[in-house]
Amino acid sequence: MRRPTPLLTILLLFTVVLISLSVSNSTVQEVDNSLANVQTVDGIYIFIRSIPVNKYIVMGTIDCPAMVNSWKEGARVKAMIKYANKKYNGFHGIVFRTGQDLCEADVIKFNSK
Repeated sequence: MRRPTPLLTILLLFTVVLISLSVSNSTVQEVDNSLANVQTVDGIYIFIRSIPVNKYIVMGTIDCPAMVNSWKEGARVKAMIKYANKKYNGFHGIVFRTGQDLCEADVIKFNSK
């Protein structure tokens, strides 16, 4: 029986390595379904029932005035942005606290910006 040539042996080994790498890469990758694109209003990132993935600092907390409490969500968010603009300079986003009917939020600034 003839022995395989060295070139054939190298090609077979290379093929086996490529197949094993492609199989292992396809099973290792997992998708993070919790990531999302965040809406912006007037250039400010708005987080409702979510928190930023990137690192940030909390510049302070804002509460909506009593009259804003009865407004619809869109008007309430715009009012909170306006209020935050008066108190904090250079903020990037507002993280609304869960269970507060969009009337309490943290004003944040990303570390990377």
